[in-house]
Amino acid sequence: MKWKFSELQGRVQAGTGHKVTYEEISQETGLANQTIANLSTGRAKRLDLSTMERLLDFFSERLGERLTTDDLLEYRP
Repeated sequence: MKWKFSELQGRVQAGTGHKVTYEEISQETGLANQTIANLSTGRAKRLDLSTMERLLDFFSERLGERLTTDDLLEYRP
């Protein structure tokens, strides 16, 4: 699995000119900074469904489009 978290951060920045910080994501989603850092750097080994929902809601709102799990994860056999 490949996390596409950094790509979503980049899409928000490209679309809005605003760089999304870990702190902003943490405040908006209630997720720990370390969880966000692990996702962003690809070190996370698992993701709870509630965490995925929070992140998808956060990025969907920022991008103005409804995102799916395919926007957050990519399966690579």
